[in-house]
Amino acid sequence: MMNYSGELFIQEWYSDYLLVQEVLDGNIKVWNRLYQSTYPYVYYYVNRIHNKWYISYDEIPDVVSEAFHRCYLKLNTYMGKSKFSTWVCGFCRYILLEYYHKRRLHNKYIVDVFNVLQSSNICRNPEQFVIEKERNLCLWTAYNSLTFQHQILLKCYVLNEIKPNQAKRMTKLNAKDSKDELIAAKNTLRNRFLALYSRTI
Repeated sequence: MMNYSGELFIQEWYSDYLLVQEVLDGNIKVWNRLYQSTYPYVYYYVNRIHNKWYISYDEIPDVVSEAFHRCYLKLNTYMGKSKFSTWVCGFCRYILLEYYHKRRLHNKYIVDVFNVLQSSNICRNPEQFVIEKERNLCLWTAYNSLTFQHQILLKCYVLNEIKPNQAKRMTKLNAKDSKDELIAAKNTLRNRFLALYSRTI
């Protein structure tokens, strides 16, 4: 037998579902009301965990706004199986993961450049140091210009920074499409890198 507290939760989820249906029917005022009532909970959630994902305090509003934007675009997928605020927080976690992987790769690049700078002190050929530095910069720029899906595939199958099941969840690609897109990612990265590097030599 369901207790009174459980009934209240179900009523709240169902109420959120009905509100979302009104928004899908074109009632923008309902979306504004849903947004304003949910925003504080979502903001609190991101504020509580942002340090874990290396997100600064100033970036919290950007993460929350992006989450609501993505939710609005995917409102038709909300089935009312959880509170709307919980659903939005799920988008926040996905965005924080994106931020984390971008920062991690960037930090890795900074370490590589630092190592090159350090080695230049004992490098007998200063020209080689310049070449290495320019190559790293071009490679990072080329990678950063790729689509999010291509970046994730390269992180998984080339850099081995994330697991295949994580890549599948983030890219939403099946095995065949992942293989095709990985080939496209490698080709795009190589072509863009060569285009950038050719300008420096």
